[in-house]
Amino acid sequence: MTSTIDEHILAELRQDARIPITTLAERVGRSRTAVQARVNRMEQDQRILRYTIDEPGFTKDSDVGAIVQISLKVRNQSEELLSRLRAIPQVIGCYGVAGGFDFLLILSRMENAELKHRLEEIYSMDVVRNTETVLALYREF
Repeated sequence: MTSTIDEHILAELRQDARIPITTLAERVGRSRTAVQARVNRMEQDQRILRYTIDEPGFTKDSDVGAIVQISLKVRNQSEELLSRLRAIPQVIGCYGVAGGFDFLLILSRMENAELKHRLEEIYSMDVVRNTETVLALYREF
């Protein structure tokens, strides 16, 4: 369970991943040492997976490129799938879902050739039964 302090830290890091720990500590009302320990723990617990940048042309409005719905052959093989998906740098999110598919994968924007390669890579995984991909054209909110 994530504490309110951890949620506040995460919210600040979402706004600016390069925020100095001292400033972050002031904003969440804790000591620098305590905040550093919490950030370290969240990294170790994989609550924080990576830090990233915004680039011109790749703003928050355009960070999602494709949404891939994945159905597994056998549901208890999800750990193998998740392990392999974590190694793909363009994967910016993965959700377990209910319905006709098992996972919803969010891919960052990329060139069409790279997208084709990534989709083929995902579909060719032994544990994947089928996929369905939707391209994100723009962000409403």
